[in-house]
Amino acid sequence: MHIVRYEDIVNDPKPALKSLLEFIMNVDDLKGTTIEANLELAISETSPQIYKPRLGKANANFDKFNRI
Repeated sequence: MHIVRYEDIVNDPKPALKSLLEFIMNVDDLKGTTIEANLELAISETSPQIYKPRLGKANANFDKFNRI
């Protein structure tokens, strides 16, 4: 079992994701692997916009859905 906390991924994603990948792959270190390179690439990209809570009004977000 490997526990990953959301807070750890948000605050400092690299060590949290690195330890998760090492656990999944059952290796001691990712150094020099393609996985490490892809992890670096993923960490360097800007993160998408954080979730916005709904407006709290009836049908306030209705415009975000497709009408059929």
